[in-house]
This record gives sequence, structure tokens and C-alpha cells, in this order.
Amino acid sequence: MRHYDDDSTEETPAQVYLQLQRERAAQRNFVTPAPLATRQPQTIDAPAWLATSQPLDVAQAWQAQQGPKETTSAVDRAKGLQMRLAPFVALYALAGVVVGGAVWLVAGIMPIATLLAVLTFVALGIFTYRRMNLDDYDHSGAGVERLRITEAADLQREQMAHEQELKRLAFEAYLRRLERD
Repeated sequence: MRHYDDDSTEETPAQVYLQLQRERAAQRNFVTPAPLATRQPQTIDAPAWLATSQPLDVAQAWQAQQGPKETTSAVDRAKGLQMRLAPFVALYALAGVVVGGAVWLVAGIMPIATLLAVLTFVALGIFTYRRMNLDDYDHSGAGVERLRITEAADLQREQMAHEQELKRLAFEAYLRRLERD
């Protein structure tokens, strides 16, 4: 537990924050701030690691990192995708023939069986091509940079939400304090 009532001249983080906010408001409004109200002795019931934690610094995440340089061209990537996709296309063609054969044997209708075989082959092929192509872009240098920036933005957004919640709680506590006085 951390106590703020030890009669020291140190200001609590909340007092420093309120004083800073009042000075900023005074500079904007050209009004001298009122003196801060003295706080009653207060105990923070929190683990030591939480009471002394510092905000997460995400400043480095906004700067571009020197990663490996890509030496492949778009044509090389397309050829590689074709080579990786070939076994899947063969398996999907086999699956299409099996589905078409099963429908032809059960229903005895050849055009519907052919249509189902083609649709099975096309649907599975398109899904696999799309997934493999997205993987290429997600794991490229640009994709990793995009992921880093997205994650940094999420962290910053989360930090701002937490700071806003703390400000709201401090304001509500201040209003409750004023109501009591």
C-alpha cells in the first residue's frame, strides 16, 4: 500500500496533473488558476507493480524499421504462387471429379454432375488462391510494416481510452469532493 499522508512536500501524481491542467487552462484563458484544494489522507490499495507502473512508450513503433530488403519482383512472386498452388489445384480437380461422379451415380443426371464438379473445383481453387496470395502480402516486408503500424495504432488508441477514463474518474471524484464541501 502506498500512503500519501506522510506530511512530505511531495505532490501526488493527481495533484501534479491537476496543477498542470489548471496552468494550461490559465494560459489559454488568461485567468490565474485557483489554488488546489488540500487532499485528505488517502491510501491506494493496489499492488506495488500497478501503483508504480509507467505508461507504455510506443514512440518507436511509429518510426520505420530497417528490415530486410525484398529482391523479388511481382512476376517472381506470381510464379512462386503458381508453383505452390499447383498441388492444390490437382487435388481440387480430383475432388471435383469425385463429387461429379457421385452425383452422376446417385441421380443419373450428367449435366448436374458436371456442373457440381466444376463448381466444386472453382470454389476450392478460388478460396486457396485468395488465401495464399494474402499470405504472400501479409508476410512481405510491406505487410509486416503495415502490421506494426496497425498494432501501434491499436496500442495508442487503447492508451488514450485509458487516459480518458482516468481523467473522467478524477473529474467525478473532484465533483464529489466539491459536493461534500
